[in-house]
Amino acid sequence: MTITSANDYISQVRSRTETAARKFRDGVRALHSTQAANGMLRSGATISKTLRLFEEEFDALTDSILGYLGKAIVRTNLGRDELLGLTAQLLSESLAAYKSIVDREKLLSFAPGKSIGRVIDGAFARADQRLTLRLQEFRHGLDDAAPSVRGIAPASDRYVSLVDNQRREFTDDLAILKEEARGANDVEEENREIALSEIAAFEATIVQQRVSTDLVQRFVDRVLKWMMTIFTGAVFAEVAQRLIQALAPLIAVG
Repeated sequence: MTITSANDYISQVRSRTETAARKFRDGVRALHSTQAANGMLRSGATISKTLRLFEEEFDALTDSILGYLGKAIVRTNLGRDELLGLTAQLLSESLAAYKSIVDREKLLSFAPGKSIGRVIDGAFARADQRLTLRLQEFRHGLDDAAPSVRGIAPASDRYVSLVDNQRREFTDDLAILKEEARGANDVEEENREIALSEIAAFEATIVQQRVSTDLVQRFVDRVLKWMMTIFTGAVFAEVAQRLIQALAPLIAVG
């Protein structure tokens, strides 16, 4: 769909965020029902599982909306900064809605105590920080991206064309890297969030038919190779190496 106005963009994003919020609400209800059936509703385990679901579902929503933003930027005459501002506002509204669904007071009733309150507040604060970081990194990614993403005519000798099969393979491998990064509990939170943001920023640029070879080289040399020193799992290493090999010909062509 071509975005013709700010209201069009807002409508499209809100449709996605509202659908995701309903899914999250249903997920919380199902989780609590299962815990109740097992006689474990009023427990720290229920609180922990609810907060983990909160983090996972909002991270997935952020991925989805930033992916849509990357596509919308090249389908509209709206300014990039305007779209980024609208996205930040809409995702902030969604985060507030997700926190409401979690229902801090209800969780506290499951296992009252100051320490439980701090756990919940900490999860909420981390979500705020992750969203801010993701938006910042997305903006930085666009700054490094192909000029066509920023509305500037590209120089033909520094860009390479992508075909749908390439883009799909890259996207599939990036999805695996994100999943592995999220599950790497031995990695510092800040490094994990930087890695996820860098992946999202790269995803936002490969929606283009033509991609900057400088950006591809940066992702290979500065991002993928750095991530391979941080995330040491076998799956992450295999997929990252596969991406490096697949992207190398694009750099050579450029």
